Amino acid sequence: LFDNPQNRGWTEPTSDEMVGNGFCWGQSSHLLAWIYHVCPTLHPQKVFCAMNYSSVTNADVSHSATIVCSDLSSCNENNEISEGNNVIMSISGTSLLPGYEHSDPGVGKRISIAIYGTKGAILYCGDDKDELSGKLEFRDNDTGGKIDLPCGPNVGFHFENTETGGSGPESLQSFIHACIGSDEYYAGSNALDGFRTIQTMEAMYRSNASHQFVEVAYQKVDVGT
Repeated sequence: LFDNPQNRGWTEPTSDEMVGNGFCWGQSSHLLAWIYHVCPTLHPQKVFCAMNYSSVTNADVSHSATIVCSDLSSCNENNEISEGNNVIMSISGTSLLPGYEHSDPGVGKRISIAIYGTKGAILYCGDDKDELSGKLEFRDNDTGGKIDLPCGPNVGFHFENTETGGSGPESLQSFIHACIGSDEYYAGSNALDGFRTIQTMEAMYRSNASHQFVEVAYQKVDVGT
């Protein structure tokens, strides 16, 4: 996808305001949106990122980033975030896994998410072409790390449904159910998830260009909680 010069919308900036284009914009948005949806009290503050590029298109194809977030759940009685309670994210990704999701045989995305906190850890790892490749796990400090399956033992690994047949992916079905007034849908993302995701990725590109830690843009915007 990112090595094909014909895919200009994926490999070249689509406006004068974009600092680059490629794997980060095209795919890391899914990962970051998942994290901000699961951890809704996180607000990105500073980012350091380094990227590698395709020799054919100059699109970024690999990156590694450190993202410093404030955590609204650690606010004191004056609604001020306590010093020293920043959350540090380490994010990396690449498009260099051989294969393609629509090739024969199809090759899925390999996802590995680990969130560590004071009460335990959430682990979500697998291949999005293979439902049996993983499950959402919670390991509780109070039980000595015993594995709990919050979604149950029969729910496997799901990340991005790219199948083109049938009645469409689950996200489309939820959208349709919401439009027709049904209560049977899951709001898997909201405007704030998207806002924080874009804040983070835009800062990743600026950091890579400057070779420095950069502050996230629009930190002062009141977007609610």
